[in-house]
Amino acid sequence: NHNTHFDAYDTHDLWHDRLSMVIDRSLVNRPVDEGIAYAYGGSWGLTWAEIYAEFMTQVAGKSDVDWTRVKEQPVYFKTKGFNNSADNIVAALWVNEIEKKYGFDAVWKLLTCGPVEPGHANFFKTLESITGVRKEDYNTKVWELVRNGAK
Repeated sequence: NHNTHFDAYDTHDLWHDRLSMVIDRSLVNRPVDEGIAYAYGGSWGLTWAEIYAEFMTQVAGKSDVDWTRVKEQPVYFKTKGFNNSADNIVAALWVNEIEKKYGFDAVWKLLTCGPVEPGHANFFKTLESITGVRKEDYNTKVWELVRNGAK
């Protein structure tokens, strides 16, 4: 982490580093990868709960957000001057939900659904196979996840 202190590390970045030791990055869905890193390690020196609070204030506090569109047309918010993708935060919500209901094997399946491609077909197909949520229902389900919070 380009730090002179041996015991100073960022758990968000540690996740990415360790993941690259076990799987080729070309197989990884980046928003899900980032979602895991946010959910388990926060980011930019902030906890997941702190980042989620900013996400709620800056993005999800607007009732007209279409989460399916956010997946295609990125929306960003700032914490400590750094940009954070709203889609990555939504991915963290999916990670938390999927792990709670189906275990980490199901999270791994979503993580390894392949790289981002236009339309996110692999992501939506894999999400549906795990949760039953179809692309057509994505926006509604994400709003439920957002209302349930950063658990």
